[in-house]
Amino acid sequence: MLKSKVLLILVIVVVSTTGAVSLGQDNYSQLVYPGVSGRLIYTPTELGDRVPDFSMVGYMGGGVPVPDVTQLVTADRIVTVAPTEGSDYQNIRNAINQVSAMPLNEYGFRGVVQLQPGDYQIDDNKTLKIKASGVVLRGSGQGAGDTVLTATGTSQETLIKVSSSYSSSELPGTSHDVIDKYVPVGAASFRLDSVENLNVGDRVIVHRRCNDAWITEIGMDRIPDAGDTVQWTADSYQFYMDRVIVGIDANRVFLNAPIPTLIDQQWDGGRIYRVTETGRLSNVGIENLRGVSQYDGVDDFDPDHYKNFIQLSAVEDAWVSDVTGVHFSYAVVSVSKNSRTVTVKDCSSLLPKGPRTGGWRYPFGNYGQLCLFEGCYSEDGRHDYVNSSRNRGPGVFYNCIAARCNTEVGPHHRWASGYLYDNIDVSGGGSSLAARNRGNSGTGHGWSGANIVFWNCQAPQFKVENPFTAQNWVIGGIGTITNPSDFLDAPIGIYDSHGQHVDLGDPVNNPNNSLYIAQLNERLAEPNARFREYWVGDFDAYVYDGPASDDDVFVDVNWLTEVEVYAANKGWIVEQFDQKTSNHLVPFTFTFALEPDERVAAATLTVAMQRTGGRTRNDSLWLEAIDEPHRVRFEELGLGDQELPNTGSGFLIFEFVGTDLSFLQDARLNLLIGEDEALDWATLNIVVKTCSPADFNGDGTVDYYDLAVLVAQWLHEQGQGPPLIADLDDSGKVNFFDFALLAEHWSK
Repeated sequence: MLKSKVLLILVIVVVSTTGAVSLGQDNYSQLVYPGVSGRLIYTPTELGDRVPDFSMVGYMGGGVPVPDVTQLVTADRIVTVAPTEGSDYQNIRNAINQVSAMPLNEYGFRGVVQLQPGDYQIDDNKTLKIKASGVVLRGSGQGAGDTVLTATGTSQETLIKVSSSYSSSELPGTSHDVIDKYVPVGAASFRLDSVENLNVGDRVIVHRRCNDAWITEIGMDRIPDAGDTVQWTADSYQFYMDRVIVGIDANRVFLNAPIPTLIDQQWDGGRIYRVTETGRLSNVGIENLRGVSQYDGVDDFDPDHYKNFIQLSAVEDAWVSDVTGVHFSYAVVSVSKNSRTVTVKDCSSLLPKGPRTGGWRYPFGNYGQLCLFEGCYSEDGRHDYVNSSRNRGPGVFYNCIAARCNTEVGPHHRWASGYLYDNIDVSGGGSSLAARNRGNSGTGHGWSGANIVFWNCQAPQFKVENPFTAQNWVIGGIGTITNPSDFLDAPIGIYDSHGQHVDLGDPVNNPNNSLYIAQLNERLAEPNARFREYWVGDFDAYVYDGPASDDDVFVDVNWLTEVEVYAANKGWIVEQFDQKTSNHLVPFTFTFALEPDERVAAATLTVAMQRTGGRTRNDSLWLEAIDEPHRVRFEELGLGDQELPNTGSGFLIFEFVGTDLSFLQDARLNLLIGEDEALDWATLNIVVKTCSPADFNGDGTVDYYDLAVLVAQWLHEQGQGPPLIADLDDSGKVNFFDFALLAEHWSK
């Protein structure tokens, strides 16, 4: 590979609690930004934590529009209801029961309860209940003159409730421990002690364990006592994350979504196990209607009327869209902790009537996993878009407004983790976007949220802290930074490009510069791609654990021999990760599984390094071979003598594009760094696609890139080029037959 062909992107970052150095483009984030290929590049923390991928939230696991079920069922499955002079409760209930008794069709739906325009009276504190999958309750519009459900009564009831008798249990013989020393926030893979009885497609629970030492570390066993304060205990803070296995490579499992809270062996590690479930409802929708909670008409703080409009419990692949709730004292839409893959879209909370104190006016509650709230509006609320105790993401609030907000918008209490607030506009005197230590509020709220991302949001204030063992990010925020004061004196959150929204470089497909939309567009652009991550070393801030540990990283034997000969000639030594000496070389090898028809279509390498000596600009990265065409000096990548820190970590982040992807097509990548750097860890993120055998870079077409690879391989046979792969006829060498085969694939 000639130096002119090196297509790599470099970011040098010195980790701190307030952000990192600029990329030189004011409108780009330094933590998430588009690379040369257009794919997003992520800058991690020293321990490898990064902004998670949120693209799989919402109906059917993300990116699937809410369906028009009237087009998916026959006319006899649509039961129409019109308003009457008296109570309409029984008529609507009968229609729901009628549709619930219908068999599921091939699309997973039973039918639709279609409410005609008009005012429907739901009296005597009654609740409309949906207890079967495949049922859609549909109005004719959410305006005041469309379909209006008026709820009367003085009890604090819920108007519409979707729930069933749900239970889940661990499948015996499937529990396996995570063996990695540390699994960072945002990771979607890890290694297990065994993968016996685990298969691709399995529904699993990732159990992130914790012990008393973790509770002490985050300070939640010493919350100042306010008389009713409850200190946190390890038994109550075991986190269970609902996932699907999408890949297995040796003892590494790949999940459909990243973890929102770290797994750390010093806090008791984690495990994974298969789960069986009964009773979860799916393909349930509520749409195009308006609900009104009738109150006394005088007291704006009256609590004695319907409290909630819509509650979803134990559902998946469900939605609420185009609904408006008026006067409800607590929630317009609330999605429970045991729900997943739910979309709540284009919903409004208007004129809430109820106390402005704790436990009231939380109009939109995202308490489930992999749930999306998009395009919602709230006014005069308290915690308008909220997560609660021990909620586990990923979860997203996107493009929402909180007008005349009375307090904080954000996670509310007790370590909600892994939620994105994206393009949220908050207004109101004293209001804020917040993720902080709430101390002894509410019997001991403590850390409200961990690993929360506020992206291109606007609010009067931002009150964001970094919890111990976690962080919270504010990227592209506009509003006053208020440093919360708590009994632990925790550091302020990570702020990046504060005072100016950040750009993601795609104004046509992402006009709001939304992180969620950018991540979703990237995933949907290649729906059949597999996203995989691997790492070598461990995430422990340069603690050398000795031979036979993860610091003793795998090195291909031929690569190691080549490096040792080179080192001996230079008078240098060959060492392992986490070793802090000068004049040394650190070789390492990534290996991964590829099927014969699979290609690596994209790849990003991240290396966490620390300076151990003086000058570093002449130090280098070698790829695949010890010769000048494969050597890239740091100064060529913009890394001067003082760019790497001697404490903490600096990062080299490389994006491989074009013909450089050929280095990865043999399912192996040999790398070398030297001479005055200690390496803590390195990650390789790859995108794998099924391709034509002649599509060497996996871009979906056989083109001039692939011809260039073939020519380079043919030159290598003559001793003039790098060791690429292009032996299409499996003859053991590259010759004119391979050119003919490439031409054949080109013609297709």
